[in-house]
Amino acid sequence: MSEKKADDLALLAHLYAGGELPAPEAALFEQRLSQDQAARDALAEAVWMSAVLYGGEPRPDPAYRQQVRDRLRPTWWRRLVGRRSYRGHPAFWSALGAVAAALCLLLLRPAPAVQVVERTVVQTQPEPEAEDDAAALHDMALVWAELHNPDHAVKSATQEQKRKDRREDRRQLRKTNSSEQSH
Repeated sequence: MSEKKADDLALLAHLYAGGELPAPEAALFEQRLSQDQAARDALAEAVWMSAVLYGGEPRPDPAYRQQVRDRLRPTWWRRLVGRRSYRGHPAFWSALGAVAAALCLLLLRPAPAVQVVERTVVQTQPEPEAEDDAAALHDMALVWAELHNPDHAVKSATQEQKRKDRREDRRQLRKTNSSEQSH
């Protein structure tokens, strides 16, 4: 008996989908659609079957498809000036950030330190030039004597060699310690 009800429901759905159901019966079927999921499923099946029989799968109107495309893929101008889900425009927020950074640099910058330099002039008694020249020549001679002394260079080279030898001895000691620990 449930098969007969299902067949009757499918027939009613096909008649309703095709517009062949009389007005009073169509109103009763619409009321049933609002309350019965089986009636809604039967109507969906009837619409799909009639679409397949009379021209393939149902497709939306091409004009509607174009409207959807336009709305989903806006032009560059609409992207630039169109409405956004947030307040403001990216260019506005960028400019606001730049202004805030400039204000921070100008207002929060520490004041330059002022240094006061005082000059004092001391006058001394001029000494005889001959004594100055002799003392300066003597000092210069001592510096040149130290610079051209080969003992200084030899001493420096021996100290450098001792440092290298100590480093090498430490490396050898570490190697022997690590080899003893591994055995």
